Parts: sequence; C-alpha cells; structure tokens
Amino acid sequence: MANAARQVVKLAAGVYPANLVVTKRLLVHGFGATLTAGQGHTLVVQDTARLRILGLTIVNSSEGPTPNNVGIFCLSSTGTETPMIELEDVVVDGRRQPFHMNQCTAKVVRSSFLSLATSDSYTFVAGDGATVSFDRVLFQGGGGVFGLGSSTVQITNSIIDRQSGPDGAIGAGYGSFMKLSFSTVIDSVLNCGTTVASCTGATLAGLCVDNSLIANSANGAPANTVTGTNCEFNYSLIFPQVTTVPGANNKLGMQPRLKDPGNGNYRLLVDSPAVDAADPATTGTTDFDGTSRPQNGRSDLGAFELVP
Repeated sequence: MANAARQVVKLAAGVYPANLVVTKRLLVHGFGATLTAGQGHTLVVQDTARLRILGLTIVNSSEGPTPNNVGIFCLSSTGTETPMIELEDVVVDGRRQPFHMNQCTAKVVRSSFLSLATSDSYTFVAGDGATVSFDRVLFQGGGGVFGLGSSTVQITNSIIDRQSGPDGAIGAGYGSFMKLSFSTVIDSVLNCGTTVASCTGATLAGLCVDNSLIANSANGAPANTVTGTNCEFNYSLIFPQVTTVPGANNKLGMQPRLKDPGNGNYRLLVDSPAVDAADPATTGTTDFDGTSRPQNGRSDLGAFELVP
C-alpha cells in the first residue's frame, strides 16, 4: 500500500481486496474506494502507526467469530507503543464487528459503523488502554458500543441505532469510563449494572450521559429502558421509563416526538419535549447534521438541533 518513503496514498475509485497492516505514519485519501476482506481483519493499525483516513469504505464480510474478523483492529502488539488513528467520513461495514481497539488512541468524525451481528458481537469495543472520541458518528446494528478495562470513550452528537445485545446499547465495564453527550439512542435498552458511576472528580468510571435522547419503541420494549446504577443521566429524555435514574433534570417517560423514526429520521418535531431542554450552561456545540447549537437560545436534547 505504501513504501517507507511514501506517507500519502490516494486510492482510485474501486474495490480492493485487503488484509492490511499499517505500522507507520500514513494519510489515505479513499473517497470512492472500498477495502474488503472475507476472512481475517480488513485493516490492522498497530505499534508505531499514525494513520489518518479520509472518505474510505472498509468492509469485513466474514461470518467467523470476533475478535478474529474485524473491519478495523487498532492495537499495540508489544504493549509499549500506542498507535493512533483518525477517521473522517469513513464507513466501516463489519458483518460481525466493525471496530475494535486495545491500547490505541483514536479520533472519529462524521463516520459510520454498521453491523449485522446481534448478541454475539459488539459494534465497537474499546479495550485496555484505549482512548477514543466520536463526533457525528452513526453506530447502527450489532450488539452494543462498549468500553472495557481502563478505556476512555467520549461520544457526542451521534446516533446509536438498534443495538440488540443483552448488555444494552452502550456501557462501561471493569473500570472503564464512557461519556455520552448530545446523542440519540434508538430502540435499545441500557443495562447499567450494579456499581455506581463516577462522573466528576479525579476518578471517572461508568457511563455518564448528558443532553441526550434515549427512546425505545421496538416491539416488546420493557417499561424501563434504563436499569441498574452504573450510569448517571443529566438533562436527558428517556422513554419509556417509569422508575427514577441516577442524575438530575431528566425527562422520564415522555414521548420524544421524532419526525419519522420508522424510516430512520430521528430529528425533532416542533412539539418535542426535547426542544430547548438541554443544560442551559452548555454552548458552542454542533449537531449531527453540522448545525450549530443553540438555534433558539437553548440547545435541544439528542443528536439533532431543531432549526426554526
């Protein structure tokens, strides 16, 4: 893909069979191009890699078990280096698992992670030593978005859509920290476990949610979308929800009033209780569509800001 002297690769439009390993500094322009693998990882980023990818589609069509068949796998093979990866306008379609990280640093913007798997494989996993930020990202299908071990995951202005694993749509386990802000979770539950989230101070752990919209209208949805205590919610709407949740200033059990959720349009109607309901102290963010917040003096809950 690139020799030692070349640090920029521009792929022509087309489909490229690939089981690639990157261990160097590299910028890939991939608009119109697809990397695909039927067995093994499509792209491995490891050790001394500093990889930035723009506009590429990455496919892993294997039915085999994860973590042996992943769209992108970022890791340190020695435990001494920490590879880095940046994704912008990238689509990762992993039939089993699109993205897995261990001891890796990542920044992801305007990208999508798609999975056909259910309870037997996660859509995204951050393992020990992983640090990642997602902004304006779609996670669709699969068994959940999870942080494990000593990982730190921050998700903003994003959509987590129809995660069907038994642990729920998103969660933090074994001392990991996950922060979800201005995001929309659709047709999934959140099973938060029995420990207590720590969202401020020197020690951060658990799942901390703010200014978000969580709605489960799937057939057979339980009365409580959120269960357990290892999550904290502030300025968020949760539907359906009949019991209290840790946190404050939440809207529980209120219909979110979305434009066309059956067809994937999770934008707000003008009479949605999520409109102008975000923390009034928050300013300067940008929604999933790139619209600046706030539009009407106070920001809205969820991934989308209503434009008057």
